[in-house]
Amino acid sequence: GAAPADTARRKEEVGESARQAAAAAEAEALAKARKKAKAKRKAREAAEHAEALSRQIEKATRKAAKKAKKAKKKEKEKRAKAKEKARLKARAKADAKAEKKRAKDKKKAAGGKKDAKKDGKKK
Repeated sequence: GAAPADTARRKEEVGESARQAAAAAEAEALAKARKKAKAKRKAREAAEHAEALSRQIEKATRKAAKKAKKAKKKEKEKRAKAKEKARLKARAKADAKAEKKRAKDKKKAAGGKKDAKKDGKKK
């Protein structure tokens, strides 16, 4: 058979190749794990980013709604003021008209007799 030294050497070689294979497998496993961890982290970061964005959108939406509500209220107040102003203007106009009519009627009442007298004198 083969010399004992050869057998020992062959055993060692087999052991060495096995060790190398094991080391390679371990390295591969580590690389895979690292890749997985990286992917997980990326996914988490993306999720956090998306969440932050949605929060920003919600905040902006709330702000816009508040602004719109305020604007609506302001517009309503403006309209109410304008209405009141118009009402007052109309009232003033009506009052002036009424006053004019009153004065005219008074004049007529007072002047009617005079006019009649004048007409009488003329005739």
